[in-house]
Amino acid sequence: LTQRLSTEELRDVLLHENAHARRRDPLALALAGAAHAILWWHPLAGPVRRAMDAAAEDACDAAVLRAGVPPMAYARTRLRVREGLPGQPA
Repeated sequence: LTQRLSTEELRDVLLHENAHARRRDPLALALAGAAHAILWWHPLAGPVRRAMDAAAEDACDAAVLRAGVPPMAYARTRLRVREGLPGQPA
């Protein structure tokens, strides 16, 4: 990915990932994953976990936009990242 993306696109990715770190998303999502593993039988365990994942991604995307990245440029960055991940449809 680092070879496929421009400097601006890499900056956008780093802004997004830095937002995850500042929000402590890895810890929160790991705890949510553990709770999901324990409560696998509960019908709300999966939907709540997916909602937490989506909320974290939305919050980090919003942080990138607040940093001044134009929305269309960020959307293009997200598409280019998605295309560059192994196993993802182009």
